Amino acid sequence: MQQNFRTTTGAFAAVFALACAPASVHATSLSDLVAGATLVLDDLVLSDFVFIDHPDASIFPDDVIMTADRIDLSLSASGEDAKLTFVIDPPTGLSIGGSLGFFEFAVDFTASVVAPSPRTIIGAALGDGDLFASGDRADTAVEFAPGGFSNPAFDTIEIYEDPGFLAEPSRTADATAFAGTSTLLFESKIDGITQAAGEVAGLGTFALTLDLDGQPPTPNVPGPATLPLMLGALAGLGLVRRRG
Repeated sequence: MQQNFRTTTGAFAAVFALACAPASVHATSLSDLVAGATLVLDDLVLSDFVFIDHPDASIFPDDVIMTADRIDLSLSASGEDAKLTFVIDPPTGLSIGGSLGFFEFAVDFTASVVAPSPRTIIGAALGDGDLFASGDRADTAVEFAPGGFSNPAFDTIEIYEDPGFLAEPSRTADATAFAGTSTLLFESKIDGITQAAGEVAGLGTFALTLDLDGQPPTPNVPGPATLPLMLGALAGLGLVRRRG
């Protein structure tokens, strides 16, 4: 009976831990976010997602028409910061080639630190990308504008592969810092082009990291959704003890 009690106690402890554990990070389709879903991490909320494709078939007959359901996003903790990872056309990624290859689209959103948290957003960085381009006239680029492209108070950040740009043919990371703000618009431009036979360009993933000052608030006690699990575990332990 003592062995059974220990085994049962361990099982209920596992249930209790599951009830108290934070939710794991899952990829969310951009189409769901555009429809009104949000990404939440501690006191940070990403909302008001907008997707815009910029076709140019009049010049580039092989223009790739992008749609929101071809992009997945996930938000995860990176120390004190929050990392927003983009995955495009999983699992193969987006690729163009030849003399008339082209794509251009934008993913915009608003990042907000929810009151009463005292934290603010103080910077942003781009990196962790697999951008590629081969050929003197091919390039792939990801650019984000904190505050929006029309806002001169913020610097844009950009990563790219551009073999024909001899001064800096590749930039794999870029970052900017700014005065702390609790709410900030982010606008973007993701594009690629090939202009000669044999050229290729594209990407499959990259990440935008938001720099926040200070530690996230202490997690709250388990909410109503977890209480049935916890109460069931405690009741089960009491029942086992009575039977023992």
